[in-house]
Amino acid sequence: MNTNELKQELQNNITTPYFSAYCSELTEKLLKLPDSKEAIEPILDFMAENPSLDYGMPGALVHFIETFPEETYVDFLLGSIQKQATEHNTWMLHRIMNTWKSPRQAEYIAFLKALIENPDVDDDIKQWLHEGLEDFEE
Repeated sequence: MNTNELKQELQNNITTPYFSAYCSELTEKLLKLPDSKEAIEPILDFMAENPSLDYGMPGALVHFIETFPEETYVDFLLGSIQKQATEHNTWMLHRIMNTWKSPRQAEYIAFLKALIENPDVDDDIKQWLHEGLEDFEE
């Protein structure tokens, strides 16, 4: 399954009852592919383009992405946030910051602070980012 097919597959199933269960089935298939990490960027793009869908908390798509090492997907995640900051993708970055105490922690904090100053970012997302950054203030 190439990236365009994956995005189309996800798009075609948006109205599927129990979308999060569908995502679980999809990610099980993706994990069996030899190039499964190629699905990371299109999944992040899809999630950013569809911020109101119920992906679960965190959901199968996030769990799929997190099966890979941070360095495999974090730059795609940052790019996704840069294109379209959503509560879900910024929350994923917070998961990295909270869970693994990344060596790139200072970079992530600066990145999130810059988003708060970005006039193109939704005010609700800015508030969400501001509240989340309080955990990292010393």
